[in-house]
Amino acid sequence: MVSELVRFLQRQPWVDVVFSRGGRDGQGGIAGTLSLDLAKGSHPERAPDVAATLAWTSSRNEYGAPGAQTVHSTKPGPITGGASGHGGLSPWVVRNTLVLWGSDFKSRTRVEAPASLADLMPTALKVLAIDTDRCDAGCGRVLAEALRASPDRRVTTAHRTVDVASGGYRAWVRLSSVAGHDYMDEGTRRR
Repeated sequence: MVSELVRFLQRQPWVDVVFSRGGRDGQGGIAGTLSLDLAKGSHPERAPDVAATLAWTSSRNEYGAPGAQTVHSTKPGPITGGASGHGGLSPWVVRNTLVLWGSDFKSRTRVEAPASLADLMPTALKVLAIDTDRCDAGCGRVLAEALRASPDRRVTTAHRTVDVASGGYRAWVRLSSVAGHDYMDEGTRRR
């Protein structure tokens, strides 16, 4: 049944990347899917069997900003006006700005290293001098490069791409890794 759902999703023009449980090396447990592990979605009790992202393009909107995305609503056709959505892996949705402010953080400093919401808790614990060693595997990393007490150093970021294919469906995600933590930068299906 789950395989049939995956095949259905892979045929839909509004679906981009499809993830499933299991697998290894970034591949999902069902052919042509990526592993939910890549999206940090493999909770042992609450993980879905399948997750799909919405299609996106590099088209510009009415204001000239790049990044159009499929958004489902009760109204047929394109959404006009100030509407936007989420649920895709376009670089315009995935990459956002994180601002850290306070006496513990470097001022007027721009850090290009990726970060995620999962990194906020261990960073806050570090600032509060609370032991971060008890964080589980799903916990992010301390954003040491932003802390005033940390030396100025360039953060080393590695990049890799994971591709999947099954039948006529092909998709990929691009990941950045910092200190053993992966961040999804972008993903789409090959059309």
